[in-house]
Amino acid sequence: MKINIALAEDNRVNQNTFAQKIKAFPELELIFTADNGHQCLEELKHLPHHLVPKVIFMDIEMPEMNGIETIQMAKALYPQIHFVVLTVFDDDERIFNAIKAGAH
Repeated sequence: MKINIALAEDNRVNQNTFAQKIKAFPELELIFTADNGHQCLEELKHLPHHLVPKVIFMDIEMPEMNGIETIQMAKALYPQIHFVVLTVFDDDERIFNAIKAGAH
């Protein structure tokens, strides 16, 4: 059985690189990519239950809704989803806030 995953990342190069790397793992299924937090929540809302990702890889800084806000909202609606934060920032406060929001 495949593990459903998703990616919320505003950088298209990073999205494409991530998707290419995931293809190397037959046990993983990339369900969707989102450009921002709003799009991520919309994608989740329209998925059938069996396609809801087990893990979402989440960028912290995105336009419209950042990753921390998105994790907070998504965790309230989908507590079974695990979030892994992706960031280039070496900012303890942002990372701590992401963990407080529910990231792993």
